[in-house]
Amino acid sequence: MKNRTGELEKQNSDLEERLEAAGEATHMRETMTFTNPTPKVSLVNTGSGRTRWRLDDGYFYHWQHGGNWYRLKIDKGFVSDGASVPWFLPWGRGRLGVLAPLVHDWLHHNRGRSNAQFWGGLEDWFSPPVDEFTRRDADRLFFRILRETGVKPKWLRRGAFKAVRAWSWVNGDRWK
Repeated sequence: MKNRTGELEKQNSDLEERLEAAGEATHMRETMTFTNPTPKVSLVNTGSGRTRWRLDDGYFYHWQHGGNWYRLKIDKGFVSDGASVPWFLPWGRGRLGVLAPLVHDWLHHNRGRSNAQFWGGLEDWFSPPVDEFTRRDADRLFFRILRETGVKPKWLRRGAFKAVRAWSWVNGDRWK
């Protein structure tokens, strides 16, 4: 009986350690924050009179959803056309920033196949089971970034979101 009691105490001790580690991981996941500095881009002339943004360094965009942290990596050298604002809407030009159009263009360039990763607390980043974005997901992330980066006025970011949603609706929410 004494031997069995010792085994149970050891099992309880092991269980308490694992629960404590899990609690620390949960606490760490709840208190972890990441920042999204402005990406370093260079303007590139394409020769057709249009300029594009080229990402000078690899960039990670971080966001939180459902209590979990995710990150999306954009490769160095990626070229984006920025916010494709029509010529007849000059008030939107240059006011949407760099980050939202860059992430949105990256997702469109890769047809929703992303390299998004999930933060596992004490563990390192790992890939989630589903790492494909629909156009709707990409558009929602675009809107989220506009909001997070403080694009104002509100009607400008809502208008930009509705414009990209309209484009996605015309082309279908699934990638072809």
